[in-house]
Amino acid sequence: MSANWRTSIGIWISSFFTFLAGLNAINATTIWAFHGMEATVPLYIIGNIVPSLSPISVAAYFWMSLILTFILLGVTTVQVLRRPPLGLEVQRMVSKVEDEMVATRGTLEATRISLFAKMEDEKIARQDMLTTLNTSMDHTKKEMLDELEKDRNVVEKDRKDLEEVTSELRNLKKEFLDTMTKHTKVVQAIDYSSRTTTAITEKNMKELASLRTRIEKLEMELVPPKPKLTSGSRTEEVRGVGSRLAEELKAIGITNVGELLLTDPKSISARTRVTPEMAIRLQGRAQLLMVPSIDEIDAEMLMDLGIASKNELATQDAVELGKKLSRVAAKYIEEGKISESEKPSIEEISAWIKLAKL
Repeated sequence: MSANWRTSIGIWISSFFTFLAGLNAINATTIWAFHGMEATVPLYIIGNIVPSLSPISVAAYFWMSLILTFILLGVTTVQVLRRPPLGLEVQRMVSKVEDEMVATRGTLEATRISLFAKMEDEKIARQDMLTTLNTSMDHTKKEMLDELEKDRNVVEKDRKDLEEVTSELRNLKKEFLDTMTKHTKVVQAIDYSSRTTTAITEKNMKELASLRTRIEKLEMELVPPKPKLTSGSRTEEVRGVGSRLAEELKAIGITNVGELLLTDPKSISARTRVTPEMAIRLQGRAQLLMVPSIDEIDAEMLMDLGIASKNELATQDAVELGKKLSRVAAKYIEEGKISESEKPSIEEISAWIKLAKL
């Protein structure tokens, strides 16, 4: 306590003399300003009580006062900033706090190491789970691809059988047309003989024309048009899949339309730049284009109506779907996307539904 008291008294005294020295510097500056540099100043020791010393120039008086002010200011600053010695009790408290900080630091370090070890274990567990999941997905994908290959072989066999039937039908049609041509020539030759014969000939001609129409219709039913896409088609053939997206799909093992349809949209979105909604839309468009006689515009109109898969199309009623498509087609015609002649007919819509059920 006494040491702090002495320090305070010293600071007060040095501050007081610093203040006096500063006042002398200000006084010298004032005299210099009003009387000029050549003026002299009497130097008093204690006011007028003790006789003054020899007068000095105002410049010397100013510099002496200024130097003394800075010296006293420095002494005061040193006394203010000097740290008083700590007591033993304070030192013990500081030592105790430092010990507690060391213990706390050790606890924090142990906690940090434990936390990092736990995080590493969780990371390894997640990696193992992800590896197991990928293995399971690859196995499931292989099984589905095998089933798809079997279905493709069955379809290929049916296609060959259908081609054979079509070939036989064409031969039958050719023979029929040859017979009809001969019959027509005979009828035309006989036509000149009588009006009765002419009437019979016209009737036969109408029946033959009707029969030809029925044969052509039967041929269309037996030989449906080829679909725009098959499971083996490249992913670039799906509208909306550009070269860049195709490369991304190829990088994750999707090289054709069949693999695109069998992959979960969320998995596609997680590993490419497309959203899950866009992946679902691409899969829906691919399914619709695998139905014979449906083109890009037809698939787009069906998707506008919320029909985004082959199964959904197969469950539609032809008349109700025709009404809805008429409204969508009118909008497409107005926008110039299709012409009036390209508007789907009820027969075409019925054919879509039938083919979607196959």
